[in-house]
Amino acid sequence: DLWRDEVLKNWPDLHTSIETIFGSDDMVACCSIVSGTHTQFGRAATWSDCSFYRIKGERIVETWGVEDGLSQIKQLGYRIHEPVKEPA
Repeated sequence: DLWRDEVLKNWPDLHTSIETIFGSDDMVACCSIVSGTHTQFGRAATWSDCSFYRIKGERIVETWGVEDGLSQIKQLGYRIHEPVKEPA
C-alpha cells in the first residue's frame, strides 16, 4: 500500500496497458506500456515495463521487474551527459 500510494502521489493519472502476458508452471510474465504525468515536473512520460510473478495457490509470493527508467527520466527533462574522464 505504501508503494502504491507513493507512485500515485507522483503519477496521479498513471495508466498501464498490458501488451503481452503469459505463464508457465508457477510463473507469470507481463510486459506493458506505462504512461502518466509527473506532478513535480508537470511533464508526461511513456515507458515500458516487464514484471515477473511467482504464484503459489492464488497468491503472488514473489515479484520482480524491469522498467525503462532512462526513457522515463529523459522525458521528464533530465539530461544525460557523457562522463568526463578523470585524470590518473
